[in-house]
Amino acid sequence: MATEMNFWTRLSSESPRFFVRVQNICIGLAGTATAVLVALKGLVALKTIPNFVVPSWYETAYGYIMVASVVAGAIAKTTLKEPTPPQFEKPAAPKDNSIQ
Repeated sequence: MATEMNFWTRLSSESPRFFVRVQNICIGLAGTATAVLVALKGLVALKTIPNFVVPSWYETAYGYIMVASVVAGAIAKTTLKEPTPPQFEKPAAPKDNSIQ
């Protein structure tokens, strides 16, 4: 039977380099979307800037961006690096000392 891996072992194992980059991009995208959502909620609720109208679809779009980036980051975190097969050196041929 193949070796079984639980969820925490999978999360703590090493990810491929490409997926580490995807994780970093997703963290930045989720943070940016969250900041924009917080700013939009503050601008709409407080009306600090007169005659400034934000379309209602902005909230929905940034909400989707935030959720999608969190899901993509989680999937990228759970990918595993392919284990490299062990590299064995070929044994040297035995020397025959009986022939002189």
